[in-house]
Amino acid sequence: MIWGMERCLTIIPGSDTLVAHYGNLVIPRSMGGLKLSEDTSTLLSPAFIDEFVTPYTQKVLEHFGGGYIHYCGKNDYLLEAMLGLEKVYAINFGNPEMHDMEAVLSRAAQAGKIYYGWVNKKPDENDRDFFKRVRDISHGRLLLTYEAENRDTAPIIDDWEESGV
Repeated sequence: MIWGMERCLTIIPGSDTLVAHYGNLVIPRSMGGLKLSEDTSTLLSPAFIDEFVTPYTQKVLEHFGGGYIHYCGKNDYLLEAMLGLEKVYAINFGNPEMHDMEAVLSRAAQAGKIYYGWVNKKPDENDRDFFKRVRDISHGRLLLTYEAENRDTAPIIDDWEESGV
């Protein structure tokens, strides 16, 4: 993986300073610039996570200077293992609905990490209250993706700004 990623970073234009992920996130190379997908790791036992996933993830992140961890599925042991790595700067889930996101946001903030992704609104929650809630739980350590659902974005932006996020 290290060899392949080094080659990619010599080919991707501008990747000596920034690396783009998905359509809405750019990571500075000073923070490693990597996204590591640990989808398969969610299927592993704690013993295998300790033996294989954590040491190799740590080695890759240290080599490049850091990055963020993505995975679909749920494995609380994996989450804790990744939050314990110094060079993990953020966590991203493909299935946040499978998690207790208030607990995840709080735990990530305690670990000094950022949560990047979406969080479900409560059924009766307006945008401003939603933004305040996730801001408070995450202590502002949040890169929230939010879909405007074909609505006028001006009021959403106002609510975002007034929430203090």
